[in-house]
Amino acid sequence: MPRIKELDYLRGLAALGIMCYHYMKWLYVYDGANTFIGRVSVYGVEIFYILSGITLYHVYHQKLTCNKGPILAYFLKRFFRIFPLFWLSILLTLLITLKHTSLQNLLINVSGLFSIVSWDTYISPGTWSVGNELVFYLVFPFLLYLYPLNRFIYALVGLILFILYHYFAFYIFNPNDTLHNQWSLFINPLNHLLLFYIGMSIPILFRKEKTTNKNFAFLILFGAIILFGIRTGDDGIHLLYGINRWLFTIASAFICIGFYCLEMNLPKWLDQPFKQLGEMSYAVYLLHPFFYQLLCNVIRKAAQLGYNFPHSNSLLIMIAVLFTLLMSKFIYHYFEVYFIKKGTIYISNFYKS
Repeated sequence: MPRIKELDYLRGLAALGIMCYHYMKWLYVYDGANTFIGRVSVYGVEIFYILSGITLYHVYHQKLTCNKGPILAYFLKRFFRIFPLFWLSILLTLLITLKHTSLQNLLINVSGLFSIVSWDTYISPGTWSVGNELVFYLVFPFLLYLYPLNRFIYALVGLILFILYHYFAFYIFNPNDTLHNQWSLFINPLNHLLLFYIGMSIPILFRKEKTTNKNFAFLILFGAIILFGIRTGDDGIHLLYGINRWLFTIASAFICIGFYCLEMNLPKWLDQPFKQLGEMSYAVYLLHPFFYQLLCNVIRKAAQLGYNFPHSNSLLIMIAVLFTLLMSKFIYHYFEVYFIKKGTIYISNFYKS
């Protein structure tokens, strides 16, 4: 199935926003959850999960059958797409930070089992969300087979996930404490599974051909107004507690539906950069902490040699963003694509044997 370029646009923008949030936070210029970047810091990842559901259904709804071959090919393709860069991020964390971890924790991280047995013991920054994605990949074939087999049971699963999501928002999260202190609760895969289910259900409900219908453009605008316009408390937990969780989740779903359904005929000078940003969004998201650290080390070393760098947070963020994008592009083309092709060859040979 061909890639949906509009989803690449949105995926890339979400990764860019999360990267900028971290750079602003590390430079102490982050102003809280009520800012544009504060909303992206939480719901950029949530949008990733919805997009993951949309994309997997779009790619596999016709070719993932109950036979052994297609199922094995599906998991192999996911493995070659996710694990090489995931392992690289773990290796970089251990080498750069000299972080100590037990052999047991290293093994459950490298295998991906941490996503199920101990989701809050991830080693590398950002890999908690990869753990959630691994859970979604395990669940996806069952949901995909379930929908045509028994739509009532499929809807019932959705209702159970709806109740679970509601329970986290209203009864597990504490609005009087910080998101930092409730991080283990937030990154629980069960707290996000509904988002993946919503993503899967979007192409089921909106199976139309791509359209230039302005209603979908207004849907994106309406979702953005809700997501970025409603005031909350200053801590991230206030984006996740109570009715705010539902409002912002619905807004995120509206934005994803709009990008999925709307044909965006951007000029080439905009289309190509946005598509490339979407393609390399995994590297941007997962490796930007290391690129930032590398840049800071270079600046620190230059200062020791007598080269003074202007003390401007805005300038440093701009340089860090550009450096990260250049490095991510390199990593995507010469690392990620290499393993994606290796996986394709392996799967092709598997079918021939």
